[in-house]
Amino acid sequence: MAEIMRRHLILPLTISALMLLWTACSSDSGHPFTIESDRVRQGDYLAKALSTTALESNYPVTSNTIRQPILYKLSINGQDNEAGFGQNHYLNIPPGITQFYAPTIHFGQTDFVPKFIEPPINDNIEVHFRVDFRSVLKAWANTGVFISTTGDSIKQTDFTGLFLAGGTPPLTWLWDQTKLPESMRFQDEDGDSIYTLAVQFSAGESKPVTRRWELTQNLSGLPRFHSPSAPILEALYNLALEEAQLDIRSDSTFMAGKEWPGVWTRDMSYAIDLGLNFAFPEIAKRSLMAKIDTSGRIIQDTGTGGSWPVSTDRIVWALAGWSTFLATGDSAWLAQIEEPILEALVRDFNWNRSQKSLLFKGETSFKDWRSQTYPFWMSPAEIGGSQALSTNVLFQRAMQLAAFMARPGTTGGMVWSQRAHIYHDLIWNSFRNTLSNALTDYYLPYPSFLPAPTRDALGEALAILFSPDTTDFMRNLIATYPRTAFGTPVIAPQLPDREPYHNQAIWPFVEAYQLLAAKKVGNQAVYRHGVESITRAAALFLTNKENMVYDTGSSVGTAVNSDRQLWSVAAYLGSIYRGLFGINVMYIDPQAGFGLELKPNNPWKWSTFQLTDFVVQGSRFDISLKGTGSVVKEMRVNGRVWDPVDLIPLKIPKNYKIIITLTEDRSETDEVNLKGAGLEIPATPVCSIHDDTLTWVSSTHQIFAALNSTIFDTISQSPWIVPDSLSGYLSFMAMDSNGQISFPTPPFMRGPSVVVKLTNGKQNGSVDLDQHSPRYTINFKMTSGGDYAIRFLYANGEGPIETDNKCGVALMSVNTDEPQFLWSFPQLGSWDSWGYTEWQPVTLKSGVNELTFDMKKWPIRNMNGVVNHFRLADMEIMPDAYGGN
Repeated sequence: MAEIMRRHLILPLTISALMLLWTACSSDSGHPFTIESDRVRQGDYLAKALSTTALESNYPVTSNTIRQPILYKLSINGQDNEAGFGQNHYLNIPPGITQFYAPTIHFGQTDFVPKFIEPPINDNIEVHFRVDFRSVLKAWANTGVFISTTGDSIKQTDFTGLFLAGGTPPLTWLWDQTKLPESMRFQDEDGDSIYTLAVQFSAGESKPVTRRWELTQNLSGLPRFHSPSAPILEALYNLALEEAQLDIRSDSTFMAGKEWPGVWTRDMSYAIDLGLNFAFPEIAKRSLMAKIDTSGRIIQDTGTGGSWPVSTDRIVWALAGWSTFLATGDSAWLAQIEEPILEALVRDFNWNRSQKSLLFKGETSFKDWRSQTYPFWMSPAEIGGSQALSTNVLFQRAMQLAAFMARPGTTGGMVWSQRAHIYHDLIWNSFRNTLSNALTDYYLPYPSFLPAPTRDALGEALAILFSPDTTDFMRNLIATYPRTAFGTPVIAPQLPDREPYHNQAIWPFVEAYQLLAAKKVGNQAVYRHGVESITRAAALFLTNKENMVYDTGSSVGTAVNSDRQLWSVAAYLGSIYRGLFGINVMYIDPQAGFGLELKPNNPWKWSTFQLTDFVVQGSRFDISLKGTGSVVKEMRVNGRVWDPVDLIPLKIPKNYKIIITLTEDRSETDEVNLKGAGLEIPATPVCSIHDDTLTWVSSTHQIFAALNSTIFDTISQSPWIVPDSLSGYLSFMAMDSNGQISFPTPPFMRGPSVVVKLTNGKQNGSVDLDQHSPRYTINFKMTSGGDYAIRFLYANGEGPIETDNKCGVALMSVNTDEPQFLWSFPQLGSWDSWGYTEWQPVTLKSGVNELTFDMKKWPIRNMNGVVNHFRLADMEIMPDAYGGN
């Protein structure tokens, strides 16, 4: 199956040479900041430890200029319903004025990114916004409903206000706010249907303002870190513990961050895995169980198209559940987490894998803001059909854990162990891109299977950490990933015309997994770089921010951000527990139970650290580190010399005093790749096909043509005649002078296809399926049997595109009495909006075929658990692009 995924590698040698040249470049452009024993300095800015419980910083967390263009969007009722992701309004203001009247815009009006951008504004300015709201009011007057360009049906009776959202302070993206700011509400004061709003934009302080943090929380009972030679590190540790405590809600569960009061499966799970399992095991347990629904399922948070199965990374819960078991040794907890993990694993293994590649489907883990990761044209159904590196690695890890949790010698344990081995190899073979000598971020859905032109820092790190091996290829992944002086960008290369968030940004929790992966493969330079990135950010911000701009290290300019972000807090703790002290709990055997492995690695120039009152499975550890580097020169446990290869047994709780002396690995020659992080993929070609003629907007880039997953031709000029022999999905990509390849165009289907109109016998043109009408059978005749692909034209107006949990799901059979396929019908925002599902391969016979949906006989639930409703109009059939392979 991996062969299908490799066909895209048939490219001219010139592309391969350019890509390899890019990944091999590495240089040190100099450090823009320094970390000293009691301070972090960056240019004129300074963060200083006044003590181990107090810090001050004059680093700006707001801009002292107003960046241009001003980025904004209109919002009815505080929802993201004016235009799609990444489709914003842009305002360029000339210099030297204090009041500006923006051009009147219509709700839903399309704007383009301006080619010329005015310089930043240095003074305060009042901007008057005006919105022509007549089209919305007219629709309400006529039908009571306005359908936005996002497909949302907005009723007049539900209208609470027109608001201004944006990414330029004081504007904020309003979508997750429970209370909308009145200062951003438009008014129609003279009744002419032109809504107005005046907003004061402040250039901020021109001089640095010193901010201060002092410990206010009681840290007793928590592991304590001591850094007598470097109080800045100890103060930041205390800051992280305090912020973790402040992120505990009144119901004793973890919130996602200061601005995000909800308990989120993904955020909380990664945070627990990184280190909160050791510091707050009981809160971790309560938080994890808060994300189990009444039927015992792990909850996939609201997301693209209505959550699962478009988003499938809820399986990350397994990492956190297991990590908490390792920290506590609580057998009752192990019994409690086994069923939810197996339910999620079995459900997706049985129903949500590509039949061709066998990889798990679903969007990338954590990168769930669609325009920050995917081409603008990809629908929720197509995102749900894609196969992501990060999500597949999480499922592979869950298989490993299922094997661990099974009773020794049982069939279930052996089955999951075998599957984990198979998927480990499948992932490393399928996602390996020989052009970039790296792993691809994700694959487009069948039948395209084209690789994304980006790398994924989180996916690569998890793949390395969850592999039993350490290979030269893994070392190369760490050595070649493009980084900046401020850390590791989430993706590389970057995407054009998108604001910093997942794109063009550094996330401390991703950095934490990267530094742990670098530590595993022995790249001391990248390990040190990651530790310094997390330390610098926490010190200068005086909080553990959600993210920062990749090439400035600043939170100013990010699309969305929050203080004391839970997984950023855990990133700092993880850099101490798992990085510096190298704490790892390992399974020995059924008789001996578990043991503690210590693989410390001190990247700092300071040589004395202590971790005290660190409790693992009832044993209490006081660990002292002396020296620097990654090589253990001597280790003593309760006064006895201890071989560092041997695990410290945890079966019987004891108190341990451990002293470890470290020394440098003199053979270290690794470097950090500080070139290439700023490269952007080129714009996707703008193409159209009429009959057999392809035309495209003039481009200075080289254009490549791909049929399904195979790149087969280079196109030099427009128009281009499409060969009659081509059958399948035709896509086009651009390559720039740096060897960067664009996203592919929306695919053009070539070759024969047939459309079957669906009816329920009462109403022509569509068929509704839900709990009241759970069964529908489609009978149709084929002149010849063989391998085909089908998709459906459908509607689902139960929720907006970007959130909620009412993705339609149903199992389907083909010429049999047993279900064979899971179909998902993601939310489209309105029952008047129609879209296509993904394609799925099927085998059909000559003559009459019978396809059956039966939601009652073969029940399968979405995340809502109650509302599962969608509407079918057409079924389209085409020959299988791979002939059944």
